[in-house]
Amino acid sequence: MAEKSEREIDHTITRNIPRLAKYGVLTVRPGYEITGHQLTGRRAVVTTVHTKKPLAELAPSEKLPDRIGGVPVDVREARPYQRLRAADPLAAELSQRYSRPEDAEPEWPLEREVPSGKLINSAASDTQRRLAAQAKEQPAATSALAAPQQKPTLKYDPKGCPPLVQVPVTANVTVAASPDAGLATLKAFLAGTKTSLVVGMYDFTSAEILAAFEQNLAAPKTLQLVLDDPAPNPTRDQVDSVTVSDLRQALGTRANTAWALTRPDHFAAKWSFPYAYHIKVIVRDNSAVWLSSGNLNRSNEPNLSNPPSAEDRDWHVIIEDPKLAQSFAAYLDFDYRTAAANQVSNRQVTANAAAVRAIVDAHAKRARDQSAAAARDGRRGGRAQAPGHAQDRGHAVRRQDIQQYLAQGDAVAHARPAAGQQAGPVSHQRHKPDQGRAKLDPHRAAIHRGLEGQRLALRPSAAGARRQDRRRQGSAAHRQRELRGKNTNRKASKARSRVLASIPAHQLERGSQAAPPLCAS
Repeated sequence: MAEKSEREIDHTITRNIPRLAKYGVLTVRPGYEITGHQLTGRRAVVTTVHTKKPLAELAPSEKLPDRIGGVPVDVREARPYQRLRAADPLAAELSQRYSRPEDAEPEWPLEREVPSGKLINSAASDTQRRLAAQAKEQPAATSALAAPQQKPTLKYDPKGCPPLVQVPVTANVTVAASPDAGLATLKAFLAGTKTSLVVGMYDFTSAEILAAFEQNLAAPKTLQLVLDDPAPNPTRDQVDSVTVSDLRQALGTRANTAWALTRPDHFAAKWSFPYAYHIKVIVRDNSAVWLSSGNLNRSNEPNLSNPPSAEDRDWHVIIEDPKLAQSFAAYLDFDYRTAAANQVSNRQVTANAAAVRAIVDAHAKRARDQSAAAARDGRRGGRAQAPGHAQDRGHAVRRQDIQQYLAQGDAVAHARPAAGQQAGPVSHQRHKPDQGRAKLDPHRAAIHRGLEGQRLALRPSAAGARRQDRRRQGSAAHRQRELRGKNTNRKASKARSRVLASIPAHQLERGSQAAPPLCAS
């Protein structure tokens, strides 16, 4: 029998929504079967569940069918974006709109929500109706969602730059790969700086490389930097705004920095690059150029004596040829001139603070779910690292409730310093002792501190700290009651709260308080 087409499988799905609407199923769509982590090439009904569990742990009534209409049913655990979309559609869309390109989730035209069975992107779906309702209630988030589409375009037209043609060179060439030797090679390259560094970079969040820049750019050496501002990466020591603030403070007027003109960047008034400034180039003294597939991050340039929780395999090439280096520098100079002329004004930064806070909150919610998923994988014996591990360097979002951060946000994370006043220190700027780097570029202070809030690692109030201490340590009498088994009701209540916290909001709206079956096939 001929294999069914995508449309035919969609018709099969719509006729069998009641059989697929198990408690805990979020979406269903036509797709392809995966077995043993490999695509088989066979079409399947793909169901997305909130949390996937082994078949042995499910009651017969909780299990999804193996096949529907002759088509295999493939069950997959929801991604953090999909879980967030089920609970908070507006935050999910914000995290998607401002995500790193490599982290953006695909859209499936025939994906249907459960239990309604409607196309999830249809205006009639429960998801889109809730998104519209949230948009009316949260104008700042709605403004942030629309901002990239409203930003004017600036055509990329590098007039005066040399043509990009293949040229033969006779030069010293150094090649290296990470994680093996990338960091050592880069630090040696930076140490050879005599007059200047001209940089175009997608992401710069390594504290060790930042320290190397500061160390090797003593007066009168200069820095020119065009930097993208993507969503925070998992192995960061600090966000990009802290990197820029620290370089400006360390070098003063010798540091010329500008945010790349990317469409989603709230620092750019116009855009030339629709998704990202995905470049990794450093020109030293107009005589040598460093090219790489990796950013200035711990995952791309790891220190092997203190490796991050995840590493990339990257290549790096250093070519010592003045003519070639000057060709690269010409394009980086053009990028800097156009970017510097099209940064948002101080007034716009202040006006956009609420929208930026909404973006920060959305990223925090998505990261919190991702950290929780990593913890579950760790408990299952998977390779994922549980949040809070010493090597995680603060990536995992703290397990404090998101509402606590939101309540503190206005008072702590987004206070704009008065004229002439230094911004207060942020608790987790970089992983080295504070050296008086709290003074930030004033008109960036509110945004910078908001971005740092993604860690949800802000200092609590004194009362909050005391409550945390009591929860963490408990009293001796409380511990004795637990040992004697006299705290059964409280344990049951906490267990029930954990179960309810794992249930998607749209499932709770049914009015049922039962725990969802965690489906598998």
